Amino acid sequence: MEQLLSAHSLRPADRRRGDSIEHFGQIDVLINSAYAHGAWGSSCEASMADWRNAMDVNLFGTMHMTQAVLPQMKKQKSGSIVMINTMATRTPNQLESGYAVSKGALKTAVQYLAQDLGPFGIRVNSTFMGWMWGAPVIGYFESEAKRLGVPMESLVEQVTQQIPLRSLLAKNLRAPRGVRLPVSPLTSIASKLAPTGNALPIAPGIT
Repeated sequence: MEQLLSAHSLRPADRRRGDSIEHFGQIDVLINSAYAHGAWGSSCEASMADWRNAMDVNLFGTMHMTQAVLPQMKKQKSGSIVMINTMATRTPNQLESGYAVSKGALKTAVQYLAQDLGPFGIRVNSTFMGWMWGAPVIGYFESEAKRLGVPMESLVEQVTQQIPLRSLLAKNLRAPRGVRLPVSPLTSIASKLAPTGNALPIAPGIT
């Protein structure tokens, strides 16, 4: 993933764009989900090299992917670009400042892209993800449990008690055999009926 989103070369992005056009004939939607978290820790003591890496992937890598699809979307006079952002840009978590700063820069980029691309019929929006059960969140809980010398389950419980639904999004999401899960919120924000330059929170009861 980080190789694909490298800020030092457009070639992987161009190649992926070409493959998509060859297979589908056009590009309707680009969902940018770049993720380089970096080290957990205080912003006062953070490594700027670590911050640069987060910016390289989360901001510049995302912009490279975005710029790669724009010629085709402009030719079509339509398209939707969705940036996966984080609630950490809205509710600061002291330990993930570098990640949040890089995503905060992406939030601003979305507002400018929306203005620039609106006349071409291209929409650009953001989703702000909260606590979602998966490898990054599990890694956080494991490292914090080790650092504090407490069971991981107790930390999960502390977080879930702050959430109205008392559950991390997707933690226990399972579909019965033969039953399809609900359509992702990304489908609606990528729709041709969606506005542009907007931010959609996707979090379990957090706004």
